[in-house]
Amino acid sequence: MVNRIIIAVVIIAILGIGYIFISGDTENRVARLGVSYFDGDYVITYHGYSGVDVWMVKSGKVTSEPSKGYYHTRVRTKDGKTAYMQLPISNTVIEEFKEPSQLTKAQRAILVGKYGYEYFPPLTNEAKDNQ
Repeated sequence: MVNRIIIAVVIIAILGIGYIFISGDTENRVARLGVSYFDGDYVITYHGYSGVDVWMVKSGKVTSEPSKGYYHTRVRTKDGKTAYMQLPISNTVIEEFKEPSQLTKAQRAILVGKYGYEYFPPLTNEAKDNQ
């Protein structure tokens, strides 16, 4: 029993001393292990105090840092460019985008307002409603 305690103390001491000699780059790489990445097409819905807002990530990456509480990504803007976004994890829903019919009416209305029908062609019911 005493041998196990001595071994544990020695291992902890070695790890502690080793930590002193770790470079900042190595420490940063280890810290990034908690960061997650999503690649592909996504619809991001933010529920905030000012209401609901929706963005489209097309062939992009969404990074999540749970320890900091934020998602980071580049979203498509109205003019087809991208803009950097940082959104709180607690108020944000990220869904993989497969087809326009998966969107709610509210999401679709916001996205059509931002990006137009070029990216979100009218569904059959919308085409009838708009006539």
